[in-house]
Amino acid sequence: MKNQQKQIVVKRAKDAKIVESQTCGSISEVLTGLDYPHCSIAVVNNIGITVGHFHETFDEIYWLEKGEISVLLYNPELEKKWTEKLSVGDVLVISKNVHHKVTKASTKNKLIAISVPAWKAEDEKISDLK
Repeated sequence: MKNQQKQIVVKRAKDAKIVESQTCGSISEVLTGLDYPHCSIAVVNNIGITVGHFHETFDEIYWLEKGEISVLLYNPELEKKWTEKLSVGDVLVISKNVHHKVTKASTKNKLIAISVPAWKAEDEKISDLK
């Protein structure tokens, strides 16, 4: 059996890249698909109300580090619509194809968004979620 080297990735905060998302505004990409294809991590400081959207190729995990937010969700497969209110330390897993939108946010918040596999800008599909 051949020796396989495990991938070790170290990213420094100073190297994070600020990008504009068409649905969530300015996000700080901490770990990208180019760094590690299995997932990506973004930090969103002071997220506001977002545009409704969904993703076809990845699940998205929200971990709220600071503040409070409310997320409107719609699962077309179940024809179910509901709101989840997140407080500090809460985690919300949003499966692919589930429409979602931040509808309320405290003035100071910090959201960590983890995409599995990695986030791709072209997979942000706009939704008419209201």
